[in-house]
Amino acid sequence: MQANIDKGFVELLNERTGLNLTWEQFTAIYRERKAQRDADPVIQARRARNRQLNELMETIAWQEFEQESRNSEARKRDAG
Repeated sequence: MQANIDKGFVELLNERTGLNLTWEQFTAIYRERKAQRDADPVIQARRARNRQLNELMETIAWQEFEQESRNSEARKRDAG
C-alpha cells in the first residue's frame, strides 16, 4: 500500500487514536521502519529481481526499436 502522508495525516491520527505524536516523532518512526524494510533480505532479493527484470525488458524494447528502425529504413530504400 502506498499513501501520501503529511502533517494533516499525523493530526488525524492523533485525533482518532489519542496519540500525541509530533511530525518529527512520526518521521523518525517512519525512517526507522524504512531502515528495517531496507535491511530485510527478502525485500532486497525482490528488489534485485525487479531491477534485473526491468533491465531485461529495457534491453528487449531497445532491440525491438532498433530492428524496427532498420526495417523502416529498408522499406524506404526499397520504395524509393
